[in-house]
Amino acid sequence: FLKEVYALKIFISKNAPLYHRFDLRIIDLTHRDNPSYVSRGLNLDDEGFMIFTEGKHLRAGIGNSTGNNKLHPIEAFSWVKKSVDLHQHTLKLEVRSAKNGYVLLERYIHFGEKEEKRMMRARRDVA
Repeated sequence: FLKEVYALKIFISKNAPLYHRFDLRIIDLTHRDNPSYVSRGLNLDDEGFMIFTEGKHLRAGIGNSTGNNKLHPIEAFSWVKKSVDLHQHTLKLEVRSAKNGYVLLERYIHFGEKEEKRMMRARRDVA
């Protein structure tokens, strides 16, 4: 599986003046230990996407010193070694205001065979 299939871009809003920084928590609901990824104090880019400025996904050479608006689970999540580790898993994504803890976004993402096949087919069509 390609790493890009599982890259996450998290859109909040261009117009979020009350919330200059955000806290992100992603929990693997399918894994028996429910491991999680947490990143605090994140900013948004000019388009309203979260900018990731820490974590091993940046140390691995993805992004630059100002950050990256894509989060790659293979590099960022300690319990994921290859994309197949997320196959048929459901992640809970929660974004809160770093200022007051207010929940701004709560979503569930399921990585299943249908999505993977569609993405792989799209990749072949582009190539």
